[in-house]
Amino acid sequence: MKTVLVASKTCRAIAPAEELIARFAQAGLQAELGSLADRPDCLERCDAVVLGTEIMDETRLRAGKNLKLVCKFGVGLDNIDQAAAQTLGIAVRNLPAVNSGAVAELAFGLMLTLARRIAEGDRAVRSGAWPRLVGTTLRGKTLGILGTGAIGSTLARLSSGFGMKLLGYDAMENPAFLSAGGAYAPLDQVLAQADFVSVHLPLNDATRNCIGARELGLMKPTAILINTARGGLVDEAALEEALRAGRLAGAGLDVLAHEPPSESPLLGMEQVICTPHIAAYDDATLRHMLERCIETLTDFLNEK
Repeated sequence: MKTVLVASKTCRAIAPAEELIARFAQAGLQAELGSLADRPDCLERCDAVVLGTEIMDETRLRAGKNLKLVCKFGVGLDNIDQAAAQTLGIAVRNLPAVNSGAVAELAFGLMLTLARRIAEGDRAVRSGAWPRLVGTTLRGKTLGILGTGAIGSTLARLSSGFGMKLLGYDAMENPAFLSAGGAYAPLDQVLAQADFVSVHLPLNDATRNCIGARELGLMKPTAILINTARGGLVDEAALEEALRAGRLAGAGLDVLAHEPPSESPLLGMEQVICTPHIAAYDDATLRHMLERCIETLTDFLNEK
């Protein structure tokens, strides 16, 4: 029986430990639970690792003397040294499109919450006030989607139901985005024309801080930025400056550059909503992710 270290905290939280171990056993896998930091003994002898947000660098990859596969419990691979894995002959897999519906829903929820000032109204009522807050409608507004893969295209379909106009930016056109009514444009044009900008790009050396002072300066002062992808895509200092100067109306962030944040001026700003990287966290999606993860593990390890 192949041994799998389930290091992903999210995966370990889906079910009680006994139930989770039993589910892996049904697939012929011996699951051991614990983080990379807590279980170096298991990392040394396991055949595969189910990875969450912990960093899988070259040192850890080399420590896995029997390691054949790193399976990311999610989509983004930015916390894995893929070049080192390739050199060491260790395969890297993720779960493509597994959480696209859940992430798109949260992105839309952040957009609607900021537009209609829902969180602001909740805080006001709890403090004893009863203000008549005037929000803005989504109908007829332009949504700019940066990254029109599975998540971006799903968000496009959701938003089209609210009568939003859709502009997309991506290195490759996606027929699913076009069928939702979207049109492609250069990045600067998307930023300049959009009333809402939602970021769904992968994080890598080319995209780190790709939404910086210049890009934020192109956006309308009434625009709202949504980021449910990776915190490192947005220059947070530039975002704070743009918000304080009134050059941007608001931001909805499910991700930050440092998680959890020890200190971030953004957290004290009324026009910012932050959630704790929960875009993929709905019960059905997490269960589906577990099944896809186990399928990925068994398909790969059974060939070895």
